Amino acid sequence: MVLLQTDNMLAGLINMETGERGFLLAGTDDFLEPYRDGQKIFSAALAEILQLTSDNSTRQDQLKRLGAVMQDWDAKVLQPEIALRREASAGTKSMDDVVKVTQAANGKSRMDGMRKMIAEVASLRVRANKDAALPWSPMRCANWPKGP
Repeated sequence: MVLLQTDNMLAGLINMETGERGFLLAGTDDFLEPYRDGQKIFSAALAEILQLTSDNSTRQDQLKRLGAVMQDWDAKVLQPEIALRREASAGTKSMDDVVKVTQAANGKSRMDGMRKMIAEVASLRVRANKDAALPWSPMRCANWPKGP
């Protein structure tokens, strides 16, 4: 279930990014639908993973950091770029301004960082699942027979 939700978090981020980019190009609010859906998908997946990992404080801290990075990315990159495109549509800014902001790739490093954070959460879960499946894993040592 954790792996499914990490996939959902990544899908949410990709939808946010896709919707924002579409809006920057077209300037039509319909293009923001994936952005809005992505916010909901990410938030729901994060809430689910936080609940599923409530017994793991390290994982909780990691996920809360990821949530904070997403909020920061949205507030400091996506929303200002969307606002700039609205200004370009209104004629108070130009499309050249939108292009310059997009070329600056302010959100790329944040998105790359969030992808890495999600991959780390997923890989930790995969390792835990592999350890749990092996008869000699540290998670199962307590269940080994004591011997003859």
